[in-house]
Amino acid sequence: MILEKGDHTLFWEPPGHNHHPSPPSLAEGISGFIGGFVVVMLLRYGSHMTNFLWFIPPFAASAMVSFEYWRSPIAQPKNIIGGHVLSSLVGLVALRILGTAPVALGLAVGTSIFLMTVLRFSHAPASSDPIIVMLNHASWVFLLTPVLAGAVTVAAFALFYNRYIRHKPYPVYWWDVKKPEGRPSGRKRVVS
Repeated sequence: MILEKGDHTLFWEPPGHNHHPSPPSLAEGISGFIGGFVVVMLLRYGSHMTNFLWFIPPFAASAMVSFEYWRSPIAQPKNIIGGHVLSSLVGLVALRILGTAPVALGLAVGTSIFLMTVLRFSHAPASSDPIIVMLNHASWVFLLTPVLAGAVTVAAFALFYNRYIRHKPYPVYWWDVKKPEGRPSGRKRVVS
């Protein structure tokens, strides 16, 4: 069985590329190191200069995704920002309504994953935001800083670094993935 020409399993693979993408090269690893180093430094300096927290641990994972797997849907700027804001908002609401019981933590994480998926803001690192919010009894200000300030910083630096330093066509898309033309459903047709 072969896929029809032009079909591919992951939207960011070139047409006709029907195997898993190759792992990042050493050069890409070094670029990822530089990107992660600089963005975490920027977040820390932002905190120092404003006396507001700009950094939470999931931003390190967001940096890794946006520099190493920049073609991935979860690495796109709208998903970085939207995923973190949405998941943190879910955590804040859950904290106010349910407290910090284990079931509340589980419901908050599950709800954030569900909402990120259906609203198309999927960003895996953001799925841990409700836990951070709830275990730290965060206030509503947490949504602005560190979450919004930090997520915008990560996304903006990823855009600058990937596009202008590494010369990658990042972001792959600004708002949403386009379905392949000519087929109303995104389903593959298999030719034998």
